[in-house]
Amino acid sequence: MYDYFPFCNMPYGLGWPGMILFWLLIIICIILIVRWLTVKGVSGNDMGITSTHTRTSVDILNERYAKGEIDREEFLQRLNDLRKG
Repeated sequence: MYDYFPFCNMPYGLGWPGMILFWLLIIICIILIVRWLTVKGVSGNDMGITSTHTRTSVDILNERYAKGEIDREEFLQRLNDLRKG
């Protein structure tokens, strides 16, 4: 009766639960490898600045002004303070 499926019977191995566990482990390994490759391939943050670029205080000030976090007077004052120091 089990001539065609010798490893599906429990005495010959782990049977169906073993086969399901085997394929589950294979799928998990593939998912982990893909996630590792995609995370490793991404460099920088969501603004597109790579890790090799160091942001200066003027860069941060420009970003804050562009986002509207500070107004023109505050931007010019802080820029002037940074250039003096």
